[in-house]
Amino acid sequence: MQSDPDSHIVDESPITGYENVLIPSNERYVVQAIGYEKVEFYIGNEAEGRLIEQYTNCTVNGVRGWGFVEWCYRHVDGLPK
Repeated sequence: MQSDPDSHIVDESPITGYENVLIPSNERYVVQAIGYEKVEFYIGNEAEGRLIEQYTNCTVNGVRGWGFVEWCYRHVDGLPK
């Protein structure tokens, strides 16, 4: 698991694993997620947005599942080649 969950902000690269404990309405949820593959594309007229969708295996209170995590970054380098 990655120790610094904010590291993706600095290097604009999604983290590949993390764990959080959520406690809404006095119920405890332990959420673990491991990203294993990603797809990257650009959006906007001048590709001003960079979107990364990461395939993810997850576990919530011991129950396994899967899904996507979406990461959005500002892109100022113009249209990709």
